[in-house]
Amino acid sequence: MFGFQMVKLPPTQYAPLLKDNDLCCWRCDRALGSMPKLKAHLQDEFDKLTKGEKAKLERKRKRATDEKRPEKVARVIPDEGDNSAGDVIQAGTSVSRNE
Repeated sequence: MFGFQMVKLPPTQYAPLLKDNDLCCWRCDRALGSMPKLKAHLQDEFDKLTKGEKAKLERKRKRATDEKRPEKVARVIPDEGDNSAGDVIQAGTSVSRNE
């Protein structure tokens, strides 16, 4: 089996790094003074990102349901050879010009 061992770091090695004022957000490069401030800022960034993605999915779902509804407008495709009005094609259908 694969076993993973946690590396034990002494607090004297990592504590000064956490207390250092060089903590910054990876998305906006905003400098934050402490780990709790960074954590709160990252949570806000995550919430904004989640809200935006949910809105994008909702718009996508709405577009998908709108596309399922048949169009009520017909398109007129003129014939290539003459100047007549052309063929009336119901929206959502395809036309082959190889006839």
